[in-house]
Amino acid sequence: AQRIRFALLAPRSDDEYNPIEDVMSVPPSPSLPPPAAATTATAPPAESLIRQLEKARSKSDGPGFLAALARYNSTLVSLKRSGILRRNIQEMKGLREKVWTRVFTQCYDRAVGPGLEDVRKYRAFSDNVYGELLPKFMNEIFARTHLGPKGVFVDLGSGVGNCVVQAALATGAESWGFENMPHASQLARAQVVEAEARFELWGLAGGAMHVREANFCESPEVGEVLRRADVVLVNNEVFTSSLNERLSWLFLELPPSAKIVSLKPFLPPSFKLSSHNVHSPLAILSQYPPLRYTSNCVSWKPEGGTYFLARIDRGRVERF
Repeated sequence: AQRIRFALLAPRSDDEYNPIEDVMSVPPSPSLPPPAAATTATAPPAESLIRQLEKARSKSDGPGFLAALARYNSTLVSLKRSGILRRNIQEMKGLREKVWTRVFTQCYDRAVGPGLEDVRKYRAFSDNVYGELLPKFMNEIFARTHLGPKGVFVDLGSGVGNCVVQAALATGAESWGFENMPHASQLARAQVVEAEARFELWGLAGGAMHVREANFCESPEVGEVLRRADVVLVNNEVFTSSLNERLSWLFLELPPSAKIVSLKPFLPPSFKLSSHNVHSPLAILSQYPPLRYTSNCVSWKPEGGTYFLARIDRGRVERF
């Protein structure tokens, strides 16, 4: 069995990585059978392993914490050797949100967390303002767009690669990200390397991940990837109108029925197809009614908001 070492140290602030909380989040694994998750053979029936860890943590009892953790490790090794873990995993239908979120968080904490402060040093009210869509939101997007293992996901303005990793992990899709900021791109590459190793550690087969440092309006590779894309994500919450307009021309590369998810609509409500705009990229967009995301879905505010889903539909231009 592979093992990972954790430095059981307390963080200096709430924003820092907390190794003890990371350790505490792993034992209630969905792959464990309920009896093993609740108790071990040598534990008193009424006292679960998790409870022992919690008690040791609350009392700052280092030896007690390590003893409980050692029992968890030995139990897990026994279950693995007996084939119970493999059988439980094989019986799962898809990867549960709680599981892929935990794996993603481990990747993020290790590869991105230490260098995140430099990414946040952006120029206000510019196209490079940094913000993250959180796993809860991404899970909803994956469900609404029906993204799956045979799909291709593209994030235009992918930052540190969070959505690329989440799409590959949660859906098995081939996932691409294009980001212009050098430091964010560097962290994205590091996160992909970490994710590939951690997927293997967890025994997961995620989709292929590709992140590129590039201006997505100018890179030839963007067009090549978009021609195969099923879902395109654009976090354009603070993009300028000129950048949104340039972005819309990229949609001409998309195949029929490809879906575009954005935080601001590309197709204005007043748009009506006419001889004056029939060659506009907006003419091939079919806009769904506005959608709502709930609280704690984005990094820059706690409350919910609106997002938009459009589909490539060249039929109405052909009919026109």
